[in-house]
This record gives sequence, C-alpha cells and structure tokens, in this order.
Amino acid sequence: MEKTIAHDSIVGTIREMNIGDEVQFPIEKTPYIRVALYNHLMPERQAGCRWSTITDKEEGTVIVKRIA
Repeated sequence: MEKTIAHDSIVGTIREMNIGDEVQFPIEKTPYIRVALYNHLMPERQAGCRWSTITDKEEGTVIVKRIA
C-alpha cells in the first residue's frame, strides 16, 4: 500500500492509483475530489474501479483510498 500527499492534478492522481494505494489531499480540496470521483472518473467507475474517502479534520486532510 502506497501513501502519498498529492500536489498534482486531482483527477490524474486518482486515476493512476493502484488497489490499496492511499493519497492525501488538503481538506480544502474536498469538493473537487467528490466531483472528480463521481463525474470525471465515470469511465473508470463503470469499468469497476472504486475509491473511498476519509476526512481527517485534525490533520486537515482528505484521504482517498482505491478499494477496487
């Protein structure tokens, strides 16, 4: 499992994740992450890719994990 802090494009970073990878984004990016997961990555979702998100308010991050 790889865990990194993303500094690049949200969609590109999420698209390149492997199953089990975790990527942290600043909490301010939460709306963009949700749009990316539900709109921009629709072809990947239709192909069976799945992600989960966890908001860590204490650290000020959103963790995206590829689960399928």
